[in-house]
Amino acid sequence: AAAGAGRTRRNVMQRRRTVLVVDGRETERRPLRDLLALEGNEVLEAANGPEAFEVAVRHRGPIDLVVADLEAALSDPRRFARLFGWYGRRSRVLFLSAEGEDALLARGIRRDAANLLPLPFDPAALSAKVRALLDGAPAPSEGPFV
Repeated sequence: AAAGAGRTRRNVMQRRRTVLVVDGRETERRPLRDLLALEGNEVLEAANGPEAFEVAVRHRGPIDLVVADLEAALSDPRRFARLFGWYGRRSRVLFLSAEGEDALLARGIRRDAANLLPLPFDPAALSAKVRALLDGAPAPSEGPFV
């Protein structure tokens, strides 16, 4: 049984990861897509929350991570994260936000959370967050919420 588990783990490690980028502005989505693709990920795109769910339904296979602009996701980012986490996909969600700490707290979101990357960001910071989430940071049901 142990040999089989090692083989499964190796196959998962070799599989190309799928990342869904959700942002209403093409000028913001394009550089995210390009950076994530350069790192070897398959990248899907959507302009908003409802379109993201349509893309997810059409996509065959897992979506490992959703990188979503907080404003583009849905009016309720907590619901967005839960839907992707529980939608049978077990996707992790990374929110991007330019909002200040007070505005985030008013929405129930911690600015220092592992699942939140403040805008603007350095490409290395995005890469580090993506790797951390894909490699096993907080479970999908957890998130940047207070």
